[in-house]
Amino acid sequence: MKDSVLVTLADHTFLEQAKQLFSSSLYKGKWKGDFALIACDMPDEKLSWFREKGIFIHACPWPVLKREKGGVFRLPAQFGKFHLFTNFFKKWKQIVFLDSDIIVRKSLKLLSKGESFFATYDMENAPLERQFFSPTYDSFKWDAVTENMLQDLKKNFDLSIPSFNSGVLSFPSSLILPDTFARISKLFERYYLIERYCDQPILNLYFYKKWNPLSQIWNRFISATKSDTENIAHAKDASIIHFAGRALKPWQKESPFHGEWKKNLAEAEAIHI
Repeated sequence: MKDSVLVTLADHTFLEQAKQLFSSSLYKGKWKGDFALIACDMPDEKLSWFREKGIFIHACPWPVLKREKGGVFRLPAQFGKFHLFTNFFKKWKQIVFLDSDIIVRKSLKLLSKGESFFATYDMENAPLERQFFSPTYDSFKWDAVTENMLQDLKKNFDLSIPSFNSGVLSFPSSLILPDTFARISKLFERYYLIERYCDQPILNLYFYKKWNPLSQIWNRFISATKSDTENIAHAKDASIIHFAGRALKPWQKESPFHGEWKKNLAEAEAIHI
């Protein structure tokens, strides 16, 4: 058991994405700690490859969190990140989480250090307000329930402050308290009908005014609105490139990053931890 762990999450449709993430983290990111997979709604036979490679497995039960009748349907993997804040991850002193639509290009050493919760600003420096549905921006079915949720949110949080992207996180396990998962779950239950991006809005509320910004080189977003040439140039100096949102994913053949992604995936077969 090492002091730090690098974690991603996946369901049975994202196995190759998780393998590529671990491969690029090990060979390009020079990661020296352990690796762990939060496996969401995944048959046990799908996990043998990861176990053989020495990767820790944390099964994420389905459903992750219950939604009341009429709630927006979400896949379990979209809330698996909440399981970072369970006792399983107290085994390590430092936890680094990376989304599986990421390619690591440079050393991750600096991410394995830190005494507080670190993340990067969300895309376009979006304020906390944009993590939730609102009549101002969305053609959304508003009723008394959703309106009350929104008013309660505005009453308890300043929605004009910056928000973070949950695709890259670094924090010490000392932040995981016995009731952390339960408190995150309660926030979800309180605002689940108006949250826009699954785990991300809720984690922003839990770490409200308690997070520290990382340099954007640790989470360089590939844009759906930029040309291939612009995205390649934009990613040049980044340690981590993130294909978040509507960006063309690197496992799609049309992506200019597809060759790099495929090479990393092939190298995953040599992983032995």
